[in-house]
Amino acid sequence: MARQLNNRGLDANRKGNYVAARKMFLHAKQLDGTDPRYGLSAANMLLRLDDAEGAAREYEEILADPQHKLIDR
Repeated sequence: MARQLNNRGLDANRKGNYVAARKMFLHAKQLDGTDPRYGLSAANMLLRLDDAEGAAREYEEILADPQHKLIDR
Protein backbone atom coordinates (compact mmCIF):
# COMPACT_ATOMS: atom_id res chain seq x y z
CA MET A 1 0.00 0.00 0.00
CA ALA A 2 2.82 2.44 0.83
CA ARG A 3 4.36 1.88 -2.59
CA GLN A 4 1.09 2.61 -4.34
CA LEU A 5 0.71 5.83 -2.37
CA ASN A 6 4.28 6.76 -3.23
CA ASN A 7 3.57 6.17 -6.92
CA ARG A 8 0.46 8.35 -6.70
CA GLY A 9 2.58 11.01 -5.01
CA LEU A 10 5.16 10.82 -7.79
CA ASP A 11 2.41 11.23 -10.36
CA ALA A 12 0.93 14.22 -8.53
CA ASN A 13 4.42 15.76 -8.33
CA ARG A 14 4.92 15.31 -12.09
CA LYS A 15 1.59 17.09 -12.64
CA GLY A 16 2.64 19.97 -10.39
CA ASN A 17 0.17 19.16 -7.62
CA TYR A 18 2.66 19.41 -4.75
CA VAL A 19 0.08 19.56 -1.96
CA ALA A 20 -1.53 16.30 -3.07
CA ALA A 21 1.88 14.72 -3.63
CA ARG A 22 2.97 15.65 -0.12
CA LYS A 23 -0.19 14.13 1.35
CA MET A 24 0.46 10.88 -0.50
CA PHE A 25 4.10 10.74 0.63
CA LEU A 26 3.14 11.45 4.25
CA HIS A 27 0.50 8.72 4.15
CA ALA A 28 3.06 6.29 2.71
CA LYS A 29 5.45 7.28 5.51
CA GLN A 30 2.76 6.51 8.10
CA LEU A 31 2.32 3.06 6.62
CA ASP A 32 6.04 2.32 6.27
CA GLY A 33 8.14 4.48 8.56
CA THR A 34 11.26 2.44 7.90
CA ASP A 35 11.72 3.69 4.33
CA PRO A 36 13.20 7.20 4.47
CA ARG A 37 12.35 7.91 0.83
CA TYR A 38 8.73 8.69 1.71
CA GLY A 39 9.71 11.32 4.26
CA LEU A 40 12.36 12.74 1.94
CA SER A 41 9.81 13.06 -0.83
CA ALA A 42 7.37 14.78 1.51
CA ALA A 43 10.10 17.23 2.56
CA ASN A 44 10.96 17.83 -1.10
CA MET A 45 7.36 18.91 -1.67
CA LEU A 46 7.82 21.57 1.01
CA LEU A 47 10.68 22.94 -1.08
CA ARG A 48 8.40 22.99 -4.11
CA LEU A 49 5.88 24.91 -1.98
CA ASP A 50 8.56 27.47 -1.01
CA ASP A 51 8.87 26.27 2.59
CA ALA A 52 12.63 25.74 2.84
CA GLU A 53 12.62 26.02 6.63
CA GLY A 54 9.97 23.34 7.00
CA ALA A 55 11.83 21.11 4.56
CA ALA A 56 15.10 21.60 6.46
CA ARG A 57 13.41 20.58 9.73
CA GLU A 58 12.04 17.44 8.13
CA TYR A 59 15.40 16.57 6.54
CA GLU A 60 17.09 16.97 9.94
CA GLU A 61 14.51 14.68 11.57
CA ILE A 62 15.07 12.03 8.92
CA LEU A 63 18.85 12.22 9.24
CA ALA A 64 18.65 12.01 13.03
CA ASP A 65 16.37 8.96 13.03
CA PRO A 66 18.49 5.91 13.90
CA GLN A 67 16.23 3.54 11.97
CA HIS A 68 17.29 5.24 8.73
CA LYS A 69 20.73 4.23 7.57
CA LEU A 70 21.41 7.33 5.50
CA ILE A 71 24.79 8.21 6.99
CA ASP A 72 27.56 6.33 8.78
CA ARG A 73 27.23 6.77 12.50
